[in-house]
Formats: sequence, C-alpha cells, structure tokens
Amino acid sequence: MVLVTTIRQVLAIADALERAAVRRYESLGACMRRVGHADLARVFEALAQEERQHVENVEHLAQASQSSGPSDDISELMLPETFEIGDAAAAALLTPYKALSLAVRGEEQAFSFWTYVASEAANAEVRAQAEAMARQELVHAAKLRHERRRAYHAERQRKQPETVDTLDDATLRSFIGRQERETATTLRDAARHLDGEVDPTLLHLIRGFAASLSAEPSAVAPTTETATLIQRAAAVGAVGILFEAAGSVEQLIEQYLVLLRRSEHASGLEDVSRRCEHATAAVAGLNACLYALEPSLAELAQHAPSGIRLEAHP
Repeated sequence: MVLVTTIRQVLAIADALERAAVRRYESLGACMRRVGHADLARVFEALAQEERQHVENVEHLAQASQSSGPSDDISELMLPETFEIGDAAAAALLTPYKALSLAVRGEEQAFSFWTYVASEAANAEVRAQAEAMARQELVHAAKLRHERRRAYHAERQRKQPETVDTLDDATLRSFIGRQERETATTLRDAARHLDGEVDPTLLHLIRGFAASLSAEPSAVAPTTETATLIQRAAAVGAVGILFEAAGSVEQLIEQYLVLLRRSEHASGLEDVSRRCEHATAAVAGLNACLYALEPSLAELAQHAPSGIRLEAHP
C-alpha cells in the first residue's frame, strides 16, 4: 500500500470514500423500503445524510487548506473496497441483517484504512486528520454493529430454521478451535496495549475471556496481521483498540451462530451454544467500555450492561 504523505491526499481520499458511503447508504435505504423495512430504511437514509455532511466538511477543509493547485492523484493508493449495491438484485437478496452486515463491513474497512494511514504518517497534520477520520468511521461502525445485533435477534425470532449442510463433530471442533485461538490472540494483544492505560477491571475481562478460549498464551503465535491490526488501532487510542477487540469477538459469535445451524449432533450444539453465550457476555462488556469512552456513542450506553465502567488508570 502506497503511503499517504500529504494533507491533500488525505482530503482527496476522504472525499472519495465519503461519496461512496453516500451511494451505499442511499441504495441500502431504497432496498429496505422496497422490502417493507421502513425503520431500517430510515437508519440508512440518516447515515446517507450524515455522509453528505461529511462530504461538505471535506470540501470546506480542502478550500481552507493552504495548499494550492489540484488535488493529489490518489489512483496509486490502495483504498478500501467499496460496496455498490445493485438495485435489480438487492431487494430480493438482502435481509436487514445482511444489509447491516454490508454496511458494517464498509465502515470497518474504512476504519482500518485510516488507522493504517495514521500509524504510518510521518507528517503530524496528516496523522491528526487520519486519526479524526478513523474515529468517525469507528462511531458509524459501532452504531451499525448495534443495529445488526438487533436485526439478528429479530430475524431469529421470525424465521424458521434454514436447511443447510451439516458438520460432523470432528470438523466442528477443529473449526471452533481455530477461530477461538485467533480471537484469543487478538484479545491478548489488545490487553498488552491497554495495560496501564485503562481500568484493571477491563483488562481482567479481556484476559479472562482470552484464557477461556485458549488456555495457553503460546498456543498460537501472534500473526503479523493480528499484531498490526491492534497496533494500528492504537493510533486513535483505547477506543480504537476496544473497537477491534469487540469486533474480533463479534466475528467469533457469528461463526458460533453459523455452527449452531450446521452441527448435526445435540452434544455439539449444546457446547457451541454455551460458548456463544459466554462470548456474547464478553462482547457486551467490551462494548459497554467502548460506549463509555466515546461520547458520540452515548445513546448506545443505555443498552450496555450497568456493571462495567471504564476509566483512565491513575
């Protein structure tokens, strides 16, 4: 990935990503209206309007910039993948949960991109602007994750069980073990970065859940990708690390839910269900701390468990 070195590049990239987000949310909103999900359509329409405001803000920043001349060429840069929703097929294929998953994925990729820019930037102005962009994407993604969880539970109550291919117990155990080790590695790395920066209660939660997934810290060596993920997220502080940590647990929960539909043995189902409940409690605690740290997520804090709070470590 080519490094972003100028504020003009930052603003040109931000303009491209925000305009793509406007198109994505407009299309998702229209799809949800066509299939009768007006409440979710309003969520996407509100996000589209917010992204339009972001486009205007970027334009104002560009106009106020002391740099002169045309914007820098960004064609050489590897930007996050954007998701253009085809109107012809989307209405028939997208459930609320799937639509929200698409939206979450877009915001998560944008967050990862901006944390990469911030962590690699040598220029202080570029770094500060990239951090601001990353935090903006984090807030959107956190809100969308919240809506996605609500959509999943609503769909689960309405829908009949799907007919899917089953997995035997050996395949099930192997798949679970690999996913859990990867999540444990991410959480341990997050705890290392947060040590001394946050309330010890949070560190105990993270390390305790990581240990429940993989008892031996050496059971899986940290991959370059995993270590880099947390290190880059740290560019926006504890909220960035918490965001990635919670995201890793949410991905694990999604895999548990897939396996609950595909296991062919009651013993396997019972074990996966228990693990899923444990992970759900852990991610609720992580999200409670994230919401407490980030003022823009204050409206979500009322849905978080009341027993967990995060404060700066003295």
